[in-house]
Amino acid sequence: MPVSVKPTDEHLAAVDQKLRDFGWDGKRTLVGVNVNASDLALGRRWPVERFAELVDDLAADGCFVCLTGAPGERDFVAECFDRLQPASQRAVVNAAGELSLFEFIALLCRLRLFITNDSGPMILAVLADCPSVSLWGPGDPLMFGGAAPRHTYLYSGYPCSPCMYVPMTDAGYFCNHEFPCVPTITLDQVRDEVRRRLAEADA
Repeated sequence: MPVSVKPTDEHLAAVDQKLRDFGWDGKRTLVGVNVNASDLALGRRWPVERFAELVDDLAADGCFVCLTGAPGERDFVAECFDRLQPASQRAVVNAAGELSLFEFIALLCRLRLFITNDSGPMILAVLADCPSVSLWGPGDPLMFGGAAPRHTYLYSGYPCSPCMYVPMTDAGYFCNHEFPCVPTITLDQVRDEVRRRLAEADA
């Protein structure tokens, strides 16, 4: 049974202030989106242009979206932000590099839903019991993706997956690091699952 992680009151207060500074009014549905994955296997990243379309949809549906990431991921997150419609950008913040690790955990406790690639932040969402929708290619969601109904995942299930855990190989060994399993997950699949989860949270 994995341990849980919980923020302190101090970190919750700090992240609440940062959310206000980011422009969240406390009323719009707060959603986190992680477009990143570490260099353990960058091919885990779902196409950034699809994330941008998804975030446009979330903003149009009345959500406030917090794009998360480490300081070194800020430029990549900005690629997603820069693709957004101008109207969407008013309801989205690039928070990459703006939160400490403990503030990020506090943020997870404030989110209605966290949408993420298979990554370290996804593991933290599971440990913080933050509702999540995760996207999987070379990794194994049954091992690390968390339990339904709190955590759901989308996974194309290629026969060579999960290649991240094959001894004496590396992720992408069987596809020359092209990772066709990740973009096989469609925007419609992700949009439908996210809307289903948000509707359940509002019920």
